Amino acid sequence: MKYAIFGSTGFIGQHLVSYLRDRGEDVLEISRSGKSDSIPVDITNKEEFTKIKFSPDIIINCASRTPVKGKTSQDPDFLKEIFLTNIIGAINIANWAINVKAKKLINCSTLAVVNKPWPDPLLENHVDIPNGYHVGYSMSKLSQEQILNEALKDTSVELIHARLSAIYGLGMVEEGLIYSLLGNLIQDKDVVLFDAHKNTLDLLHVRDVSEILFHLSQSKDRHNVVNVARGKQISVFILAEVLKKLSKSSSRLVDKETSNLPSKSNVSTLLLKEVLRNKKRDFISIQDGLEEIVQHFLDKKELDFN
Repeated sequence: MKYAIFGSTGFIGQHLVSYLRDRGEDVLEISRSGKSDSIPVDITNKEEFTKIKFSPDIIINCASRTPVKGKTSQDPDFLKEIFLTNIIGAINIANWAINVKAKKLINCSTLAVVNKPWPDPLLENHVDIPNGYHVGYSMSKLSQEQILNEALKDTSVELIHARLSAIYGLGMVEEGLIYSLLGNLIQDKDVVLFDAHKNTLDLLHVRDVSEILFHLSQSKDRHNVVNVARGKQISVFILAEVLKKLSKSSSRLVDKETSNLPSKSNVSTLLLKEVLRNKKRDFISIQDGLEEIVQHFLDKKELDFN
């Protein structure tokens, strides 16, 4: 099949392109930067889509403006970037999908479109308007879903929103919880956590995401929204313990309990299992996935030191 991947040079996009090409699929890479032989397209400008001389069967939108450390939803310039990419860019992709008569558009969305704490379990049809520190990003993705639904309603383009869980792996932005923990652990500093036993994550390796997106592209099931998650929770404290062991740290882990409600990540994957129907091999284990990251982190620190 012929695939067009938007955001092909990003974290998920790079892994997805490699996975599809390894399978022998015909893949066109499209990115804002134009790196790695991708076609340079600013998706917020509809005129730039004329650069693309390719009619795909499947379009996968991995292009997304995600939260950035130090930038908040009270920053109007950052909000403008988020909404231009995640909404205007998405509608331009949808209109292009209609014009080239693509069969399917898979939009990489996020579980963050649902406000936390999540229900137990978190189903695809659960609705709760997000708020909090990253409300700008969450609302942009929720709006993206709704606007794409309207844009592709009554057209021949099938739309699937792949709501991604906490995706990790090599190539991820080196900030956030995993890298924050590693930064302290390799210095053997005490790590102070809050509610780490009662707060959980659903970690899914980026290579597993690539395989899942492929199977979604091939699926005959007509699901508008599919949770893309491992379907297993890991507490923040256990995550820290695994990272401590892998990094051979002597840090002391301290968990301080607060009166806050627990934030669980019990994500329902029943629809995903329907789509996969035994096509998917076992998920990459948390141990193996984190070991890869820790080794990369330590190697990089050693190079920096030298």
